[in-house]
Amino acid sequence: MEYRSNFQEEEKLLDHVLVLIRDRIPLMEEEIKKTEEYLEFLYAMEVDPYSPYRHEIPGMEEHHQYYAKSLLHMKKAASNPYFGKIYFSYEGEKQDHLYYIGKRNISDLTFTNGEPMQIIDWRAPVSAVYYDGRLGKTNFEGPYETMYVDLKGKTTIKIKDGKLVNLYDVEVVTNDELLADYLSQNKDTVLNDIIATIQEEQNQIIRKKLSQNIIVQGVAGSGKTTVALHRISYLLYNYEKEITYENVCLIAANPLFLHYITSMLPDLDVPAVQQGTMQEILTNGIAQYQPHFSRKITEGVFQTVYSNETYPKRIQKFFDEIQQQVFRENRIRLLTVELVSAEQITVILRKKSMSLFEKAKELDKIMDHSLKRCRGELISIITDYKENETVKKIAKDILKLDPNHILEFNVESNYGRLTKFFKNYFSRRLKQLRVQELFSEFTGLSKIETVNDLACYLYLLYQVKGPKQEFDKTKQIVIDEAQDFNIAVYLCLRAIYSKATFTIVGDVMQNIHEDGLHSWEPVLEEAFDGKAECIKLLKSYRNTIEISAFAQKIMEYVTQKPFYIEPIIRHGKAPQIYSYQSDEDKIKRIQSELIPSFQAEDRKLNAIICKTMENAQKAAHALRETEHVILMDTEQEHLEFGTYIVTVGSSKGLEFDAVILWDFDLYDLQTDSLDYKLLYVAMTRALHELHIFSNREEIGKIAKELFE
Repeated sequence: MEYRSNFQEEEKLLDHVLVLIRDRIPLMEEEIKKTEEYLEFLYAMEVDPYSPYRHEIPGMEEHHQYYAKSLLHMKKAASNPYFGKIYFSYEGEKQDHLYYIGKRNISDLTFTNGEPMQIIDWRAPVSAVYYDGRLGKTNFEGPYETMYVDLKGKTTIKIKDGKLVNLYDVEVVTNDELLADYLSQNKDTVLNDIIATIQEEQNQIIRKKLSQNIIVQGVAGSGKTTVALHRISYLLYNYEKEITYENVCLIAANPLFLHYITSMLPDLDVPAVQQGTMQEILTNGIAQYQPHFSRKITEGVFQTVYSNETYPKRIQKFFDEIQQQVFRENRIRLLTVELVSAEQITVILRKKSMSLFEKAKELDKIMDHSLKRCRGELISIITDYKENETVKKIAKDILKLDPNHILEFNVESNYGRLTKFFKNYFSRRLKQLRVQELFSEFTGLSKIETVNDLACYLYLLYQVKGPKQEFDKTKQIVIDEAQDFNIAVYLCLRAIYSKATFTIVGDVMQNIHEDGLHSWEPVLEEAFDGKAECIKLLKSYRNTIEISAFAQKIMEYVTQKPFYIEPIIRHGKAPQIYSYQSDEDKIKRIQSELIPSFQAEDRKLNAIICKTMENAQKAAHALRETEHVILMDTEQEHLEFGTYIVTVGSSKGLEFDAVILWDFDLYDLQTDSLDYKLLYVAMTRALHELHIFSNREEIGKIAKELFE
């Protein structure tokens, strides 16, 4: 079969495929109806404990779930069944293969000539050729070995509402041209086409093995969140024997951003994974030890005890001191019998991956084993040396015998008292420790107030009370906006979720918190002992060239250093700088010019970004009568279309068609301030338009030099 990308033929094929798919839908609906009716019959019969039908229920329920899920997928495919195709031959074979790539696998289809056709799930191993492969010799990782192929053609197919819109042959159109077409759309349509436009560097991260810990450092708009969510989908599809959705935990900074990203999961064929803000995840972790624990957390409080530079060594030293207190003996001897040797104690205490609780349990096992193994020897020693004062004391205090009546038979019959006395020898000492007191001793704080406090307290609980089975269920943890969290958080999560691997995505340039991360090194070295792969994403797919260039120039102006942003080739309006005489002047321009222009350009989701909540509230009051302008509630979970007044902090991770910077001149543009990072975050939220109110002459000069 010859590879070709002809619009009319592809249009004809699409119409043919849609008919085949749509014809299946009523058949599947009929099958579901029959299954539901039969299940009703089975449930009615279930009341009879002797019913021969009871054993059919689990299988029939599974059958129903399968068809219900398949029907949902088929209905979605009925308007957009695929987005690409690849044409290749395997190394050593003459036969050519033509596969279409879609969001889900669809088999038993035909081409218009009646030959078999198959739509391959984007997560399948062979689909990597679509994302990574350049024409010519390439390869992909199969289930058992690397597969080598000769890629002869690759096409991205744009379909909207069941109609073919465009074709992009890889050897004809550049990647930036393809992306520019997709990304030039407004906010309501961009997310629908993400799978079709995953880039090679993003795809390589998505398809990393489940066993790998990954830290992704990506510039604003580089697709970090996209990568994280698609990786969840990929892992669930390709490692179904190792993990299910119940084994995945997704962590985000706030409820709004969490809902923003999890709303994409159903379209990626991902059910409801574990999810929560960092505060919720840590609080729930503490509740595993203290069921009624709850705490209202204070945001933005920097505590020097959690310094990224000093905390790891300080907490380790603190644990070493507790360890010295609990395991104070060099060895454990009973009379002349060595129950636990110095070497055994040393080996176990040196295991950094074990909690204090696990070390205590391990040594307790050794002692218990020794007492059983040396039972005869100890009975003989006690009997033979019954006149010895130490033996008499053991007989009296532990064996509960008359020191003057030590005989072999009563020592043997009471030996259980001896094993009971030494049972949980070390664990009992740990139980005497009070975690709240340890927390106060280490931090100097009387109560838990911040996320870092939660992490430190949970880490102490884990060390003293040991792991919980609930933690072991989690196999993959995904953390977005990860630069916002302190090393105390990562040390805690890495310890309690010892059975999990991590996908950590963020941008240290967007760390706007004093105790957040300015570098990934503490996480890599301290939390992962260097056993994580750090990957950089340097290309921005969000901003236009004009917005990226302006943000880059502002950052270079502030830092006096080169600043690197590589945007795709997508042009748009130059950022606009407006000088103003008063707030009334600013409000008038927003109401009479900017908001109407957004509506005219069909900019559906926009933002007025303020540095502080106080300023956001002032802006909201000033614009209270302006239609479709809303102050965003920090606790809300949904964003409808309109123009939202937001703080920089609450805008993180989000993107908007157009952005207005309300109070640009309040940012302290000094590198010893976090303000320049706040400004970077604010500017890079804009997809298409950036409008800035500023009376700073140098800012207008930068814009003029760039765009005139």
